[in-house]
Amino acid sequence: MDASESRPYPDSPKDQGIPLEGLSLSAACYAAFTAVMVVLAFLAVVIHLVSLVFPARPADADAAVVAAITTAVAARHPGAQVARIEEAP
Repeated sequence: MDASESRPYPDSPKDQGIPLEGLSLSAACYAAFTAVMVVLAFLAVVIHLVSLVFPARPADADAAVVAAITTAVAARHPGAQVARIEEAP
């Protein structure tokens, strides 16, 4: 058995004459930026498709509820106006 057979790992690229240079920093940044933009574009398309399949429910405000809230606000805070009514979660 000679010395090359006793090595547990294959020869490294340095031993084979292959340079160990990697990407430059700017090329790595461009590649990472491009990868992130591709993922974000994919997610935007998925969100758009989901919103087409499941459209938002229209806000159906009951006229009696709106009148009761407006009256209560006007009684408690004279001169105030109700700009928006949202349902609490």
